[in-house]
Amino acid sequence: WAWCIRSGDPANQPRCNGPQALADAVIALTARQAIRLSRMGRGPGFIRFNPEWFHVESDLVPEADSLTTAQDLFSRERGELGLG
Repeated sequence: WAWCIRSGDPANQPRCNGPQALADAVIALTARQAIRLSRMGRGPGFIRFNPEWFHVESDLVPEADSLTTAQDLFSRERGELGLG
């Protein structure tokens, strides 16, 4: 996707579709959460997958069990990155 934007050629299209990109994001977020839990000493970092994470219509994410928790998490992350 970034390559398509950088090249500036409208003929260039992303190499993966939305559902595939969502699945990649779920895997990355879940791995990040598992590593964080393991480093905090809260178990071996095992995460039970939720099939709803892979549904485009779902607001659930691996790092939060509700939309409110997800919004709080994203707000905190934006703050830590200096994005306000």
